[in-house]
Amino acid sequence: MQAKKHLPIVTVKDGAIHVNVGDVNYPMTDEHCIQCVYIKTENGGQRRAFKSDDASETSFCVEENKPIAFYAYLYSVYHL
Repeated sequence: MQAKKHLPIVTVKDGAIHVNVGDVNYPMTDEHCIQCVYIKTENGGQRRAFKSDDASETSFCVEENKPIAFYAYLYSVYHL
């Protein structure tokens, strides 16, 4: 049996970026907690940290900044 893949859902609308770490609810347990989400824009970046009991989604205000990349980190290892 294959493990579930949690594909990120990223939407950009009205000067905001909404990130949901998984296309289904990501299991934010102590063992599988997303440490943080980082978005890179043409003028810098923004980071949101998570705890194990947080929801696996967040929003960023980017206004006129053009988004370039999105990163989600699981215990400091690149994870998408």
